[in-house]
Amino acid sequence: MSKIRKIDEGASEEDLEDIGLSVENIVATLDLGQEFDLMNLVEFLDESEYEPETTPFLIYRPSAFKGTVLIPTNGMASFVGCKSKHDLITLSNHLISRLSDVSPKELPSSS
Repeated sequence: MSKIRKIDEGASEEDLEDIGLSVENIVATLDLGQEFDLMNLVEFLDESEYEPETTPFLIYRPSAFKGTVLIPTNGMASFVGCKSKHDLITLSNHLISRLSDVSPKELPSSS
């Protein structure tokens, strides 16, 4: 019990590890700013899958990144499985880049 102490809000990941507390999974959301037709979006995003019979989300798992993105039709993406803030930022920047590779008129949307 002597190792247990209050954690400073400014503690780094290394500080947390020193006391035995580790970040295992970060969950975050990002509003992509538009609705999507997921049947079309799955064709646009490599390494994605969409099975409407089993889940209401498109599941995007780019192999070069740590983490998974769940995208519902309303465009409110959920990032799961990231192990660090760096993983989260690089995955979200990658998704934004992939979606901005084409003009908004060409993006698969439900509108």
